[in-house]
Amino acid sequence: MRRLQAGGTECPVPVPTKLTNEDMVFLPLPSLRGGHVRLAVRVLTWVEGRTMSDVGSDEVRLELAGAFLGGLSRSLEGFDHAAAHREHSWDLARSLDLRGFTPCISDKRRRKVVESILNAFERELLPVAAEGYLEMGVIMGDYNDANVIFRPNEASDAGVASPEWKVGGVIDFGDMVYTWRINELAIAMAYSMVSSWATVSYAYTHTCGLAKKFK
Repeated sequence: MRRLQAGGTECPVPVPTKLTNEDMVFLPLPSLRGGHVRLAVRVLTWVEGRTMSDVGSDEVRLELAGAFLGGLSRSLEGFDHAAAHREHSWDLARSLDLRGFTPCISDKRRRKVVESILNAFERELLPVAAEGYLEMGVIMGDYNDANVIFRPNEASDAGVASPEWKVGGVIDFGDMVYTWRINELAIAMAYSMVSSWATVSYAYTHTCGLAKKFK
């Protein structure tokens, strides 16, 4: 998160402890089952603003969010960390793990849709990945309208694309993982199509915003 902030991406950063100047400490905290459990505890700085899900969206704001994601992705280029190399259920590269859950879908039609998508993933995408065509790297992994923070534009910002709002930051880095870098865009596009205010065309708008950072 400090790397992102240093690269111009506003996000929470750990607040060092006063005694040891560490970003995180382990404390024994009371458990609902009785006794105590040792947990990792840290305090993060606050990112001021309102979530995109709160302010709503239109094509202008979505393009701004896409451009912000492009800057985030640029800042993560070349970054690596041992903790990001993990088995994570939200990693799109592990999508075939979902096969174990398809029997839980009671609607047969919907279950077949999911199964067909997983089959296509295995048949068409995994061979491409095996050939090394999908660049690897650490991604934020959860870029959605509940994690993108918007702020009202200041008077000095007159003339930018959105006169009312601007992207003020991004929160929630619990799903960071080392995977295919394209997954960052795929996740953002998926969320832009399933939100209550979204349309399929919004996924394209999101992509246009991001592409501006990679020209």
